[in-house]
Amino acid sequence: MTLDRRTALGLVGSGLAGGLLWDAATSAVTADAGGPDRRPEATRDAVEAYAHGNAGFGLDLLGELAAAAPGTNRMVSPLSVSASLAMTWAGARGETASEMRETLRFPHGRPELHRAVGAIHHELGRRADDVPRFEGYRPWETNRFELRLANALWGQAGFPFAEPFLKTLERYYGGGLRTADFEGDPEGARRQVNDWAASRTAGRIDELLPAGSITTMTRFVLANAVYLLADWDRQFDPEETEDEQFTAIDGRSRQVRMMEQTDEFRAVFDREAGYRAVELPYVGGDLAMVFVMPFRRETPFRQFEAAVDGAWLTDRFAELDAAGERETLVRIPRFEFETATRLNGPLRELGMVSAFDKVDANFDGVMADGSDLQLYISHVFHDTYVAVDETGTEAAAATGSLGELVSAPPTFAADRPFLFCVRDRPTDAVLFLGRVVDAAAAAIDSG
Repeated sequence: MTLDRRTALGLVGSGLAGGLLWDAATSAVTADAGGPDRRPEATRDAVEAYAHGNAGFGLDLLGELAAAAPGTNRMVSPLSVSASLAMTWAGARGETASEMRETLRFPHGRPELHRAVGAIHHELGRRADDVPRFEGYRPWETNRFELRLANALWGQAGFPFAEPFLKTLERYYGGGLRTADFEGDPEGARRQVNDWAASRTAGRIDELLPAGSITTMTRFVLANAVYLLADWDRQFDPEETEDEQFTAIDGRSRQVRMMEQTDEFRAVFDREAGYRAVELPYVGGDLAMVFVMPFRRETPFRQFEAAVDGAWLTDRFAELDAAGERETLVRIPRFEFETATRLNGPLRELGMVSAFDKVDANFDGVMADGSDLQLYISHVFHDTYVAVDETGTEAAAATGSLGELVSAPPTFAADRPFLFCVRDRPTDAVLFLGRVVDAAAAAIDSG
């Protein structure tokens, strides 16, 4: 698979990166690791509440992107955006802090929220430990599974950071402060951040921050990267992949490469509630990709996805867990696409307004007492890339026939628009969340 892209992330699973630029209104940083070395003392209920709230925020954000371009495939990483903004929230105060907490659906105050974020990152950073290297007794068949998470903070040399702010990032997000010369060499500082993103995503994200994004007024940068490379636990046979029609959201039908297999999967088909869902696990079993679509072909997809919120999605997770595995026929198109966007507008629409305002932003908790600088967030950049094929998912991710024979297995056939997410089953954390409304536009070339 080759994609000519300015930035990307990878996962034979999914991938993504996000960054925030902070400027001084007159006149950013380093938590770098897969979370803290030790798991913070967060209860399982606190972790679950954060994960469920984050799923809701991710759907809010995806909804804003979908509203701006209804006919376009999109993906976000709730985990990445939330981690970057949670680090930012550590220094927010007053109305700015309140708006951020409500927009991001944080269920806890400080420091409980930071403990929950740190606990999830700590656990996710160790998911590969339980994945067997080889497939059964066949050492020539190796399982591919790699999950990397990293947070980073670069600050202008000499900037008066508050010690409690730095300690929070180091304790719960896994790193310390790095210095960069934004004032004297903004382009060099931009390369420094982009080199970090590239190194943390196996080169998939080579230019997180676009040209001109760093200026002499930038005082620090917060960044987060997520990289996943994972094989399906039960791979599709390429010989079974055939040309089939996919009906896009605009009603046009075009030919795409459709993968197919029948195996034991967790699946729910609820005619009355109006949805179909199936979960395809990656090797190791902890991470899985969940596909959801309207039960009936005639249900407008925009109507369906508008009704999907965090509570709805987590209820589906619970139903899939309870359903157990059963023989299911799954048809899913091969797809690959990138979403590179600046999130300032969508976040404002969701209620996070003052953080971007040069006058009203309140990040007094970032700076040491006595500093009279006015900080605000100038940019929030977010890049995601996903590719799904017979072996798994790569990125930095269906419709059932109503006329099956009684003896045939239930069918999940994604031949029309659908939602997908990469889920961590032990915590319910949503790493990636997306919509495919035009599979032909995201087609992966054969070979």
